[in-house]
Amino acid sequence: MLGNIDIYIEAVCLNSPEIDGWGAFISDGTAHRKLHGGDLESDHNRMSMTAAIAALEALEDSCEVRPYTDSKYLCDGIANWIKSREKRDWRTKAGKLIKNVDLWKRLQEMSGRHQVEWL
Repeated sequence: MLGNIDIYIEAVCLNSPEIDGWGAFISDGTAHRKLHGGDLESDHNRMSMTAAIAALEALEDSCEVRPYTDSKYLCDGIANWIKSREKRDWRTKAGKLIKNVDLWKRLQEMSGRHQVEWL
């Protein structure tokens, strides 16, 4: 897959029993790829981030990418909050380590390999 890539990201969390999963559909308009996974002890935010990371990792070459997500946490985090979080050494204004710092770092790394427009 090369060129313009659309990625559709979805996460699901069921609280009883606790089953969390994620999926990503990657398309360049002609070729398509589906990715999925899950975790028994996670949450919706982690699953959304995991889907985005897995999809970006699956792209071998640098390209223009449009990830679509319904996760405000993911979209705002990567588009608006990430730089200030990194400047504060991944801590909140109160000095506490932010949640999901492991995934934010990976997402930032994967996003840096591509030209990404988060939608």
